[in-house]
Amino acid sequence: MELFVLIELGYHWLNDALQDYIASAYECTFVKHTDELPTEEHWLLIFSHTQPEKPMVIPTNSKALFSMYPLTDALTRKDCLSMVVKYWSAKRPGSVLSGCMPATVSFEIDYAEYLDEALAESDSYDLCTSLSHNTGLMPKDRQWWILKPALTARGDGIRLFSDESQLRESFESVENDDDEISEDGKARFSNHALASGAVPSSCLRHFIAQRALFAQNQRDEIFGHYLMISSDRTGHGKTELTSVSNKLLENVSWQQRR
Repeated sequence: MELFVLIELGYHWLNDALQDYIASAYECTFVKHTDELPTEEHWLLIFSHTQPEKPMVIPTNSKALFSMYPLTDALTRKDCLSMVVKYWSAKRPGSVLSGCMPATVSFEIDYAEYLDEALAESDSYDLCTSLSHNTGLMPKDRQWWILKPALTARGDGIRLFSDESQLRESFESVENDDDEISEDGKARFSNHALASGAVPSSCLRHFIAQRALFAQNQRDEIFGHYLMISSDRTGHGKTELTSVSNKLLENVSWQQRR
């Protein structure tokens, strides 16, 4: 199958540079428009995510394959990716994708006091059952979840929780962050956000809850350290969510440096 590539960036001076880079890695044919494509052969097409010609390819050749989600939120945002997998698996029950995603719940909430309503609207049996089951268990025996603002980049704003009280505390901490930022601070941050594209969790109300996944040896190390910290600080083993989060992030950073 021959590879065809059409490049049309917003900055035209980048076209030649990108074309040279692709040509150095792949044996392919570059075209300027879809009219230059053959009509009777198998196609493998790569388009940029804003390419206006992309939808026109579908009816032109039943043998064509082209990239549907390059550089788009469908693959880079947890909430969008989970929906793509959900829709794909619903149409194809035997797909391997049906079992590759951890349980993911999307919900919107303005204030922590509306948490019960938000959980009810999310209609997530897995999340509600897990939070109820975790009550009274030791931290190492619980099912842990990740709370993440859906629209933030990378890992910004991620928190860990295992029961409803910890989830509520996470939302309350977001509200406190909002209260502590002065008007001048908000203005400075707004300018920075526009320049960098970053958005903090305190400015968002659309969240994703996703089952946390890690190896058993990492789990034992993280929560063993967590219990030691909480016992030393409080004298009676009081659990603190920040201890788990900090240890988890330290563990991940250490693994990346190795």
